[in-house]
Amino acid sequence: MTFSDILPTIQALPRSQKLHLIRMLAADIAREEGLAQDISGATVPIWSPYDSYEGAEVLMRMLAVDGDSPTMGGAP
Repeated sequence: MTFSDILPTIQALPRSQKLHLIRMLAADIAREEGLAQDISGATVPIWSPYDSYEGAEVLMRMLAVDGDSPTMGGAP
């Protein structure tokens, strides 16, 4: 079966199944390249600036060193 044989079938798939196909193909390629890490069902940490008080503190110190004063909305 060639790509041109299956392309119309792929194009007729619903969006959710197309996304599933993309994920499966990407996983297959990663596995072939030795990059695969099966994380399905695993909890993966994702960094978010929400509640990142340490980052805000570092930024405030950097601004103080530069002599700038932090302002909201660009007003002096």
